[in-house]
Amino acid sequence: ATETGRSPFAGYWDLATPQRDEHGIEIYPYKGTLTSYYAMDTSRSDDAQRSTAETEPEFPGHVVEHIDPTTVNGDNASYYRLHQQWPLSADSNTVMLAVQRLVHRLMAAG
Repeated sequence: ATETGRSPFAGYWDLATPQRDEHGIEIYPYKGTLTSYYAMDTSRSDDAQRSTAETEPEFPGHVVEHIDPTTVNGDNASYYRLHQQWPLSADSNTVMLAVQRLVHRLMAAG
């Protein structure tokens, strides 16, 4: 914990921003998100590698979530959402690593 009593992991939530659609409209403007995708090989170690497959050069620092094209935001059909990525420093945070190990073990057991 820091001198304020917050863990370093909790500080990442200050970076969360509302997801946006392809028209730049905020979705749930009262709720911030942080999203990153990771590749896990369940036949090997529980080391997760951040995936870049969901990133687009025109949206640096964000990942793209492709959604059902029947989703409508106002009068506009919507095809994807943009989410703020977790900072790279989160990849080595002990809380994030523990969550990744848990997910890996659950997937490997299934």
